[in-house]
Amino acid sequence: MISLACPLCYGDLRNVMSSLICARCDARFPIADGVPNLTLASTLTADQARVARDWDAMADQYHAIIRGIGNRADAIDRPLLEIATGAVVEVGCGDGRFLARLRAHGVRDALGVDISSAMASLAARNGHRVVVAPAESLPLADRSIDCCLSAYYSLRYADLDRAMAEFGRVLRPGGRFGFTLLGARATRFSAAIVALPLLFHQETTWTAADTIVGRARGIVLPNDVRDVDELRKLCLVNALTTDRITGFARAPYLSGILDRFDRGALPVPSNLIAALAYDIVVIGHRSVL
Repeated sequence: MISLACPLCYGDLRNVMSSLICARCDARFPIADGVPNLTLASTLTADQARVARDWDAMADQYHAIIRGIGNRADAIDRPLLEIATGAVVEVGCGDGRFLARLRAHGVRDALGVDISSAMASLAARNGHRVVVAPAESLPLADRSIDCCLSAYYSLRYADLDRAMAEFGRVLRPGGRFGFTLLGARATRFSAAIVALPLLFHQETTWTAADTIVGRARGIVLPNDVRDVDELRKLCLVNALTTDRITGFARAPYLSGILDRFDRGALPVPSNLIAALAYDIVVIGHRSVL
């Protein structure tokens, strides 16, 4: 079973009276409803604290949010499931949707990590082993994991540089990694298409107009992919070699119709991923050096 480590010094953790205590630095971490919280509030950045609050608030609606991706989920999940073997960690596990798919795929040693305590509690209630921690500070020892995964765009809300550094740190040499992100151009286009009908409602006219012309905030985020080569370089500086990047297009309204025929995800040629792909799946391995 995957062993947890102190996120401050990577020392061993002992279970003492509903807490985990580091044998090296004596840091103490609470356990609530069976879920260890390995996040220290004093070490969180303002962005991390905001992300945790946002997902805590959305926990009750998470199932509906997930349902909204339709049959695209199968195509997005499949490359991640194909490399899942040995000790597997899912970063940004949400309510455990993908952890359940890992279990059905035959993975017997899996750990979910989520920055939101509410989301982690949902996953625990669904029968999964989870901890509360940010992607930028995984409570795991160096080179202790066979496979690091992040499904359903969870790393979109993280500091991607630091998260990739953590993937490189905790993966064993030769270990596999995989994650999903959104394409920046396709995200902006998709939002504009959805906003078009809102132009004709007085209460949403200006918001829709801002979205269509690209002025609305929060539509495209910093981690949305603009350049595939830059993404490869980001992985490489953290000893992570990209084996393949797959892209899928999404057309609002049309994708909903295609879902009915199990064709919700439309593959994009590799040379057009940055320009056209909405769902982007990155698969690779850690350097053996």
